[in-house]
Amino acid sequence: MDRERAHKGGVLLLVRNSIPAKDFQVDTKEQSEIQAVKITVEDTEITIHNLYCPQDKELSLHCMDIASENSIVVGDFNSHSTCWGYDHTDRRGDEVEDWQIDNALSVLQALKSSKNKDLNDLTSALTSLSQTHTIALQWIPSHCNVFGNETADLLAKKAAALQQNDYTTTYSEAKTIIHAQQHEEWLQEHPNHVQNDAYHALTRAEQVVIFRLRTGHNRLNHHLYTKLHIGTSDQCTCQTGGQTVIHVLQHCPMYENLRNLMWPQDTPMAQKLYGSLDSQQHSCQRLGCPFE
Repeated sequence: MDRERAHKGGVLLLVRNSIPAKDFQVDTKEQSEIQAVKITVEDTEITIHNLYCPQDKELSLHCMDIASENSIVVGDFNSHSTCWGYDHTDRRGDEVEDWQIDNALSVLQALKSSKNKDLNDLTSALTSLSQTHTIALQWIPSHCNVFGNETADLLAKKAAALQQNDYTTTYSEAKTIIHAQQHEEWLQEHPNHVQNDAYHALTRAEQVVIFRLRTGHNRLNHHLYTKLHIGTSDQCTCQTGGQTVIHVLQHCPMYENLRNLMWPQDTPMAQKLYGSLDSQQHSCQRLGCPFE
């Protein structure tokens, strides 16, 4: 899949001519680059997603449909996590870990990681069992009319009710539990939060500008005069009102032509500061004002 706005780069999946395949693209709203292909091997259909996410784009993991039991996701996520060998976990690493948990991929990933010591007992038991039996690890979503699923669910509940060995919680497990709980509490306290805020796809410099525009903590005259007591008034250079973010982005006659060029139609402040990636990038333009 070639990049529409570049002369090179992109993602590529190669499939042998002898393997039936059908490729399709995943719409990520110009965030991550994802190409997918469905191949058929011995009457089994397998979906493969290939993802590349630059540092200044959103991962767009939610755009991939991996509900099928035969799904493979590969690519360059540009994320760090102790789960796959790094000495730290960054924001993207947390996002990938949460996505893995939501899609029941974490255990399979951990079992294949030689650096993950938390599952040594399970790995040893499976290795021993595999000497005399064929083992297949498969996630089965609950209540999906899969034969035996209700029986397995009942047995699991009985096992959970038995006396359990007293194992201490590892640092990694505690971190995951605390992170998930804090994230849930934060979402409940901020019902208007936009989880796919295009702010995260901006460059670092653009994020600084948008943050200062949203909070009002910037070098516009209104903030300097009313909060820091710098200057003689909060008036804009145009002398038609206080130099606030709303004034500059919506009303100031000095920037009317530039506003019309960026936003040909009337655009509310919410769209300019919290809208699409293009809208927020337009708001980051200097307009001759000290937003930064």
